[in-house]
Amino acid sequence: MKLKKEIKQKYALSLYRDEKIFLSAAAEIAEMDLYEFIAECKKNNIPVIGYSSEELDKELDFYTKR
Repeated sequence: MKLKKEIKQKYALSLYRDEKIFLSAAAEIAEMDLYEFIAECKKNNIPVIGYSSEELDKELDFYTKR
């Protein structure tokens, strides 16, 4: 089970790093809460700041519609 979770996390990190998905979607794929995923990004030297206002609005919409 640990390997499966690690694979999901690495996959989510790569998708997020390559700007294929938003931060919230990557956290969901990785089965982590947003703060855990941000910490994982930091460990892997993947910046999480640098949102455009449009990206931030989409992130906020995603979380407020749950």
